[in-house]
Amino acid sequence: MIAFPRLQTILLVIALIITLHPAPAASAAKPAPATCDIYFFPSATADKYMCRTTAVDSKGKHQNLKCTLSKCTIKAGSWESFAFENCLLYADNDKTKQPVVGAKPETVKAVQYHVIVDPKETYLQVFGRSNGKWYKCPVDPKKPDAINSQRAICTDCAVN
Repeated sequence: MIAFPRLQTILLVIALIITLHPAPAASAAKPAPATCDIYFFPSATADKYMCRTTAVDSKGKHQNLKCTLSKCTIKAGSWESFAFENCLLYADNDKTKQPVVGAKPETVKAVQYHVIVDPKETYLQVFGRSNGKWYKCPVDPKKPDAINSQRAICTDCAVN
């Protein structure tokens, strides 16, 4: 026979409360960094960029995220200091046209980029920060460490 049934019941209730109480938010796992490998462009909100990844959600759709720009890096540096190389200016600033014939390749600090993969080639459409013009920048899929193969990686994103 139990000598102190009321004490045993109280201790059991305390044990259940401790066991079932949710963990504090501080111990929650941090979300994995998002690699913006489809596009990266400014949103309507200051310091927020739109990021689309090749990772898919439970419905098989690519993840569309809104990320804090200050929490995004590219090639271990800031987005503001990064530049794509060997980029050609689009004729009439029109991405549907080919680059200007005879144009000299340029190094471009970008406002945004879009990755284009078609059967013939992979390239970036890059919007230049200094002049507001569109460029076509080559990507060699066989060289993942090359400058133009780098993508923004963000650690503070929310599903959009």
